[in-house]
Amino acid sequence: MSKEKKPTKPSLNKNTLKTAKRLLGYVTKTYKVQFIIVLICILVSSIATISVSLSLKFLLDDYIIPLIGQKSPDYTELYQALGILACIFLSGVIASFIYTRLMVVIGQGVLKRVRDEMFEHMQKLPIRYFDRNTNGSIMSLYTNDTDTLRQMINQSIPQVLMSALTIVVTFIAMLVLSPILTVLAVVMIRVMTAVARMVGGNSGKYFVRQQLDLASITGFVEERMTGQRVVKVFNHERISEEEFDQLNESLFVSSSKAHTFASIMGPVIGNMGNLQFVLTAVLGGALSVLGIGNITLGVMASYLQFTKSFTQPFMQIAQQFNSIIMALAGAERIFNMMDEEPEVDEGYVTLVNAKKDAQGNLTECKERTGLWAWKHPHQADGTVTYTELKGDVRFYDMTFGYTEDHMVLHDLTLYAKPGQKLAFVGSTGAGKTTITNLINRFYDVQDGKIRYDDININKIKKAD
Repeated sequence: MSKEKKPTKPSLNKNTLKTAKRLLGYVTKTYKVQFIIVLICILVSSIATISVSLSLKFLLDDYIIPLIGQKSPDYTELYQALGILACIFLSGVIASFIYTRLMVVIGQGVLKRVRDEMFEHMQKLPIRYFDRNTNGSIMSLYTNDTDTLRQMINQSIPQVLMSALTIVVTFIAMLVLSPILTVLAVVMIRVMTAVARMVGGNSGKYFVRQQLDLASITGFVEERMTGQRVVKVFNHERISEEEFDQLNESLFVSSSKAHTFASIMGPVIGNMGNLQFVLTAVLGGALSVLGIGNITLGVMASYLQFTKSFTQPFMQIAQQFNSIIMALAGAERIFNMMDEEPEVDEGYVTLVNAKKDAQGNLTECKERTGLWAWKHPHQADGTVTYTELKGDVRFYDMTFGYTEDHMVLHDLTLYAKPGQKLAFVGSTGAGKTTITNLINRFYDVQDGKIRYDDININKIKKAD
């Protein structure tokens, strides 16, 4: 069993923005029309939400307050205004339903495409990649990391878009209602943004580490389950338990810190929003009494409602920030795998069915004859020669290492004649598996040659 290699913990830098742009490309390119409809529906829903709050001013100042004290009040116009308000609210509900359903379709479609591309690319990767990464770590890409993408696409992206549009529309409405009170709102929002950036930055950093630690512990458990017999044969249970405890402790620390910062985000922003609400009420009341700013009862009611509406999107963005960071960390790991260089095969000698003519010369044929030959096209003169497959395998002064700075086999020369049976015997790490890997051309040698039937193995296509 190979020793678990803990992945390097990346930092949040320009690579994160590059990853986000690449991930967003899956959404906008594959589901361009659907995503445009989602944006339109989010805008409609946001405007409908703001209209409900803004309607308080008109309902109070234009309809309700004028009716107070009348002996025979006429509620016709009030009912009409409420009917219009109900239609606006209903359109917002319908728009929310549409974009929520569409984001589910988009999210699942993107995940399907990502998984398809991951698996297709994985088939092209060299064996060296699977030696460097444990099975559990690779499985974590298909499970834990893709699940974070699902949460981000289905929940975080529409929520952030909705919140951002709500902030813009709300700010415009607040500015129209009372520019003076909006100055206080801007000051409070700057404070909340600074706090959210500080808390969210720490939270995001530990959520990234959590994903990496989760991949490490998944790989370790998968490896120990596969090699449980070996663990028991060598009485390695206690050592395995200690190694697992270290990985589990690392996951515990990163998860605890991530969720600690994430948990305090909501209450901090919420209480700052409550403080803003109180300050706005006090300042608005004082300005109304002093007759400054033309602040009526309807303006105050709408503005206080907007104060709550303005704070809530910041809380929602802050809450989704952690999910986005986790998803981007998972996406970065996925894209790193998809960006791994595929296996290069420059071989051109192939294995074909063959038969012998009357003169005993080999010729290629389509039917199976039980006779195989190496088809060797010569690039110099364009001729093709056929060499009968006999199974003569020879190593000539072969040197090999899994890394360039550490050679494990030095100047090895050996041969296996056709029909001959050989056994490789030696201690663990002596190179038995390495030699069989080289015979299968899972790796290419650094020096020397391996020949099949006197043909350099590098000239033979790997599939053959």
